[in-house]
Amino acid sequence: DPRLRGERDTVAMAGHVMGRTPWDRAQAWALNPAARYHHCSRTLREPFYSLRWQAAGCDRHAIFIGNAASPRKGGHVALEAIALLCREFPAVKLVVAGERPHRKGIRGWMGYPGYLLDRIDELGLAGRVEFTGLLDAQAIAQRMARCHVYAMTSLIENSPNTLGEAMMLGMPCVSAYAGGTPGMARDEHEALFYRAEDPVGLAHQVKRLFDSEALCERLGEAAHARAARTHDADANLADLLAAYRDILAAEPAR
Repeated sequence: DPRLRGERDTVAMAGHVMGRTPWDRAQAWALNPAARYHHCSRTLREPFYSLRWQAAGCDRHAIFIGNAASPRKGGHVALEAIALLCREFPAVKLVVAGERPHRKGIRGWMGYPGYLLDRIDELGLAGRVEFTGLLDAQAIAQRMARCHVYAMTSLIENSPNTLGEAMMLGMPCVSAYAGGTPGMARDEHEALFYRAEDPVGLAHQVKRLFDSEALCERLGEAAHARAARTHDADANLADLLAAYRDILAAEPAR
């Protein structure tokens, strides 16, 4: 991939790197051990700071995932998990942020979106998968907060925005061990983790949440508290300004 070579060359030339997780810090060090690393967490969109998930008002057994546009987002893993869960939870549903896959050309479904639609048919999941369409921040926050569980199903990530958003809402969260996600939440404390690409592990962790409102409440409260620190807008602005000051101070006078 020519883009990969360009990215590696760019990082190798940098004197400073900014990141958000232990994983991206390790990758930056591997590519350029001489570069100085600056930490600055991400500030989320405003609606996620003002809404809170409530067990009493959620769509029971609805699982929200933030993206299924490419294979690395793990939509196919989520579908296989839903097929397992529907044996025990007849109302289980997958809510997917983004546009519904559509037909392209006379040869039918094309690419990964077409593959997902084929898998929905093969697994007998018609009517169990909702694509939200393109929504603004307020609408997507409201739709996410109505779901029972959030799942981060990506095969590779750094610090997925949707995991931070779900945690800020106080949702019970399940996440793949992928990239920087263990730096955003601790297993059994703020989220339940499973091995990426393992639909059985994903289904089992979701089942635990479906079976226990107390576990949902405990994880959701802890997730909100952790996210409130990670995504504090004032603290993140201070870290960003401090990084720029350090970079300027390190530059030779011109």
